[in-house]
Amino acid sequence: MRAGVEFDIVYNRTQEVLARYPGAIDAVLSAGADRVVEWARTNHPWQNQTGETEASIHMEKVGEHQFAAVGGGALPFLEWGTVHMPPFPTMKPAYDAVVPSILQSFGLLEALLK
Repeated sequence: MRAGVEFDIVYNRTQEVLARYPGAIDAVLSAGADRVVEWARTNHPWQNQTGETEASIHMEKVGEHQFAAVGGGALPFLEWGTVHMPPFPTMKPAYDAVVPSILQSFGLLEALLK
């Protein structure tokens, strides 16, 4: 079982950017996923016991122009809680903290098209 955040940002000029700047979309999204991973590892609200869950948080390429920040260990239970403990959200706050910079990068790519 793993918890993760998948970037499903719709960008209406993707094909135009890909044609003019091959690799730019993947560079922006993979860098964004890496930043989500780093934020989640350093800002999680739970007390680290063994380091296993924190170490499990990583980035994966899950498809063409699709990247995910995922984690294993106890992260699914920490993220959503259980009947015995409240949630300690980690991935959602990490995503919320990083998405503005990803959107800003897409804005810079769009400016290059003009």
